[in-house]
This record gives sequence, structure tokens and C-alpha cells, in this order.
Amino acid sequence: MDTPNVLSTTFNMVIITFFITFAAIANVAAYGIGVLVYIRLWGLSLVWAFNGALIAFTCQTIAQVAEGYYCDKVVTSYGRRKPFVVVGVCLKIISLVLLTLPPNHKQNILIAWFTVFLSMNFVGDAIYSNPYESWMIESTRDDEDYTRIYSIASPIGGIFGQIIGISLL
Repeated sequence: MDTPNVLSTTFNMVIITFFITFAAIANVAAYGIGVLVYIRLWGLSLVWAFNGALIAFTCQTIAQVAEGYYCDKVVTSYGRRKPFVVVGVCLKIISLVLLTLPPNHKQNILIAWFTVFLSMNFVGDAIYSNPYESWMIESTRDDEDYTRIYSIASPIGGIFGQIIGISLL
């Protein structure tokens, strides 16, 4: 039995493929910027880069717990999932742009800039990824439909995202 919220399998496949491609590009870009630009070109210490990444992962974990709690409690005129997806994607995009634009290349500024904007990137990822996947599960006909869509979209999106992300570096 179809409901008005159920989207077509083809549409869901396209959307999920786009999401996975975007996520792969963003992750390759974030890690690539950290490793290639901050460490190699600008001379950020590997120890400080690791500490910045550790702080970013901690922020991501906290954001995932908070997002999981609030995503099920908050209801807006746009739905329960869409505001989280929009906010998370915007945070991720803004952080990736600002991650590449530190005010100068002094070691202490690079450490702070890298840590803040990598954390912002990971928090954006935590905010949008789970609601997006839940939104897609809710919009498919059944578990088999979602599994079929995801088993095709995941490898295609991941491969294209990795290729595009690496080519952008």
C-alpha cells in the first residue's frame, strides 16, 4: 500500500546516490585539506593535527547524541528530518570553505583554525547524516525497497565521490 510520503524507487536511488557522492567528496576534501595543505604545505605539526582531529571526533560524537535526541522530538512545518539535513549540510559546506582560508600560516593560528573548522565539518556531518538516512528509510515502500536502493546507490555514490574528491585536491 503506497502512502503520499513514499517516493519512487528511482527517485530515492538518485537522491541517495547524490547524498553518498556529496559525503564522499566532502570527507576526501576535509581529510585531503588537513593532510596535504595544513601539514605538507603550511607546516602544521602532525601531533597538533592529530589533536585537532581528536577534538573534532569528540565534537562529532557529542553532536550525534544530541541530534539523535532532538531529531525525534522536534517537529517543524518542514518535517522532523529536513531542518537537520539543511543545517548540517550548510555547516559542512561553510566549514570546508573556511578550512581552506586561514588568516595566516603561523603555527598557533593554523592549529586553532584547523581544529575549529574540522570540528564544524564533523558536527555538520553528524547533524545531517542520520536524519537523512532516516528520512530515506521513511520514504521507501518497505525494508526490501530501501535495501535494494541502498545496495546500488552506495557503491556508485562512494566511487564517484572518491574520484571527484581526489580530483579536486
